[in-house]
Amino acid sequence: MLQELLVMYKVDTSISEMIKVAICATKMQLLNVGCLLDKCSSNKYNFVIKNEPFAIHDTINEIYRMFKLQAENKMIKIVIEPIGKIADTYIGDRERIQQILVNLVSNSVKFTSGGFIKIFYSYKIQTQ
Repeated sequence: MLQELLVMYKVDTSISEMIKVAICATKMQLLNVGCLLDKCSSNKYNFVIKNEPFAIHDTINEIYRMFKLQAENKMIKIVIEPIGKIADTYIGDRERIQQILVNLVSNSVKFTSGGFIKIFYSYKIQTQ
């Protein structure tokens, strides 16, 4: 629906991208608030880890788009580099992975004065 509105009102591509980044950042803030409320309402601090299919490429690209402008303003390039063969879909807790990546990339941008930040990711088969 958002894409249709942006096309209907002929919104510039760069503005459209900024709107998408703002929406993604807002979703992450809502996730953080939700996690905080979960912790406050539980004395045991139990975490529920979801096991749902998600696209890791999409998750990492959302993080990239979220921090791209901030990094560019500091003359930092964000490089995404998958290692090995990466499947389209994985089973896991997308929101927790996204939350961890947001914290890592946010701190990387915050404490890097120039150059680049590389996001490497790979898949490791875990045996039990």
